[in-house]
Amino acid sequence: MKVYLFLIVSIFIIYSCEETEVDKSTIEKFIISNNSLQNVTIVPENPIINNYIFDSVSIKNNESYTMVCSEPGGCNFPLASTKSIIIYFNDSIKYVCHFDSLSILPSGNILKLKDWSGGKIDDYHSEYEFNFTEADYLEALKHQ
Repeated sequence: MKVYLFLIVSIFIIYSCEETEVDKSTIEKFIISNNSLQNVTIVPENPIINNYIFDSVSIKNNESYTMVCSEPGGCNFPLASTKSIIIYFNDSIKYVCHFDSLSILPSGNILKLKDWSGGKIDDYHSEYEFNFTEADYLEALKHQ
């Protein structure tokens, strides 16, 4: 009887000491870079997008703006719930970008994640980047 009790207690101790997997959060970075010679301001139609407060963002040339999300299971693309965004170059050249727009800037449509570079780094990290270029500014000038 003592042998059985010893075996049962031993098995219980062995199984209770097994390592349990911790639910790790996925860290995702969304970087908007301005590689143009102009200053860029981005104004979404809705200032709160997927729990991000994104009222308006101004990015000087050769600088960037980063949105970071850390949630178990991953994050939604921060701009996914907005249908349009206004892009200003030097506070005077206005370009309206719609999610379903056919006319897009040479860098792509900022509202579509497929037009961002980067992606999954490992199981728990992703990094995406959208770059504004001088070609984007020149394209926006054509629409004035």
